[in-house]
Amino acid sequence: NVFTAAPVCAPSRAALFTGLYPQTFGAQHMRARQSAVPPAGVKPFPEILREHGYFTIKQGKNDFQFEAPPSMWDENAADASLRDRPDDQPFFAVLQNGATHESALRPDWREWLARLVKTARSCPACAVAMLKPSGSNAPEIPPFLPQTPKVQAELNRLYANVSAMDAWVGQQMAELDRAGLLDDTVVIW
Repeated sequence: NVFTAAPVCAPSRAALFTGLYPQTFGAQHMRARQSAVPPAGVKPFPEILREHGYFTIKQGKNDFQFEAPPSMWDENAADASLRDRPDDQPFFAVLQNGATHESALRPDWREWLARLVKTARSCPACAVAMLKPSGSNAPEIPPFLPQTPKVQAELNRLYANVSAMDAWVGQQMAELDRAGLLDDTVVIW
């Protein structure tokens, strides 16, 4: 089962990092004009982990719907990696991949994919998965969506993007395994 506090990315991140429903502190509206402000005394949990000796890493978006304090992360960069942490320190890492974001469904997705691969936020296996035609494995259009070729094409693209994300998760798991960390790491996906 998968549960989410919001149907889009940034409000979901607000919930994940504060432990609060996004609507309880104004973080529910995607791309609101003003940042939400968590209640006094609420610290994002990576900041709490860092205070307790964890090395915190964030790769990718800083889009939390609220102004994230700089004290949340030891390493915060598009190319941040588990390799950036000291070997003997426990860690918390947020690694992000944009393959299943709605932006990957837009008409210029091939150009978007080329940019994604160049910025190290993807992997070659991901690009191959995203470029693979659906062919006879095309997903059936659910009855609540319009039964049109455009909807079928977008659904095909979405499933290819999910395959790309799966390939990327596999790459991250393999990196944990190579580093000898897989058996001692909790992975939340």
